[in-house]
Amino acid sequence: MFKTRIKSRNFPQKTKKRQGGFSLIELVAVIVILGVLATATVQYINFGTEIYVNANLRQQKLSESRFLIERLTREIRGAIPNSIRTITNGVTQSCIEFVPIKASGAYRNDADSEVPPISPNAADDVIDVVSWSNNVYEQNDRMYIYATDIDEIYGNPVQVQIIDSVTDNGDPQYQIGFSANVQFPQESPINRYFTADRSVVYCLINNSSSNTRDVYRFEFSDFATTRTLPLLASAGVLMAEGVTNDLTAEPPFDYEPGVLTQNSVVSLYLEFEADAGENMFYNHEVHIPNVP
Repeated sequence: MFKTRIKSRNFPQKTKKRQGGFSLIELVAVIVILGVLATATVQYINFGTEIYVNANLRQQKLSESRFLIERLTREIRGAIPNSIRTITNGVTQSCIEFVPIKASGAYRNDADSEVPPISPNAADDVIDVVSWSNNVYEQNDRMYIYATDIDEIYGNPVQVQIIDSVTDNGDPQYQIGFSANVQFPQESPINRYFTADRSVVYCLINNSSSNTRDVYRFEFSDFATTRTLPLLASAGVLMAEGVTNDLTAEPPFDYEPGVLTQNSVVSLYLEFEADAGENMFYNHEVHIPNVP
């Protein structure tokens, strides 16, 4: 009798495959969170960019204003004593003018030199000088000896004579010649002289059409007794933009002549626009030794 052995097999049961995904509530929540993060990120980037741009503009304006103040200060300190004057025509232009020193030194009055043509000495067409300003003397330069007044610098040619020639007698000795006999009326207490060939004018010009105020630099060789305003901005060199001084209430340039107990003082008051709601102010004094 045969027995049949039947092996049983376990067949896997078929199960339903579960499908994954997001519910509508989860999707909306994610969108809201991403929107909030994106808004915060954009605002942070915009804020940082705005800070950088504003800081860059302020730094640029600061550099421009410092350049103007520094250059103006150095030029004024190199001006012939008593040559500074301020000029204004009301609300459109305010200016400061001065005569830069081209060369300087001491005239000789020793026994080995020509007698200097300074009253009460006789007039003469030469004067011996000692100077280390080599190769800066030119024909038609103006020579000043003890000029103590604006009129003696620009107008009345009393303390000034026009150079006609220069002879090198061996550095640092020179002989300056004039086209005719001349006589300076006053002697310098320390035998000092200056030469010059031009005047310099800085002007704050109010452009009413664009409502802007800019600083320009001009040079003149006419030594006019009275400087006539207005000056054309196109004839000058732009030195600074965005100045906001009110010319009637906040004049940018002021000059106090020196006296025996104090030096001359130039007061510079300049206001620069940093941005729409913020300005930078410079209130700077330049002290000038009175050694004519």
